[in-house]
Amino acid sequence: MGNQILAALGFYIIFSIFGFIGLPFARKLFSGTLTVYVAAKILGLIVFGYFVWLLASFNILDYQNYSLLLGLFILCAAAGIYFSRDFFANEYTQGKKKGGKSDQSSSIKKIVILEGVTVSLFLGYLFI
Repeated sequence: MGNQILAALGFYIIFSIFGFIGLPFARKLFSGTLTVYVAAKILGLIVFGYFVWLLASFNILDYQNYSLLLGLFILCAAAGIYFSRDFFANEYTQGKKKGGKSDQSSSIKKIVILEGVTVSLFLGYLFI
């Protein structure tokens, strides 16, 4: 039972890290903090999957080499964090310009609620 809980937690954390990979792409495609945040995880999964597939199709990467895949995943996540490091900082400064801290805190509150709903749905799925 303990291993299953750790595996589920690991799955959720890894899926959340895909959000950092997709965040720079989502920022270019969408406007609005919540829309960008929602699309970032899916775009990160698509971009990373395509990148791995492309490298494997040219026989540069082997799917069986998990340490290389992990290193590539960490590298892509670090690059995503670097290129989107000002995502929340820009939202904070825009919130200050629009009328104070309430605009920025409402975006963060919506993101926290969204993550709560996502975790609840994930736990419900695991229960079923």
